[in-house]
Amino acid sequence: MPEIVFKGKEYVYNHHLTVPDRPRAVDATKRHWRGTLNARQFA
Repeated sequence: MPEIVFKGKEYVYNHHLTVPDRPRAVDATKRHWRGTLNARQFA
């Protein structure tokens, strides 16, 4: 698989290593899917 090469790659890589990992909080008011899952909605 070829390696992706771009200007600033080392900065981006190091930034992702230094940012602390935190769990994502689920907010029920900001759901992307509003409705029920049934076959009629996909027809």
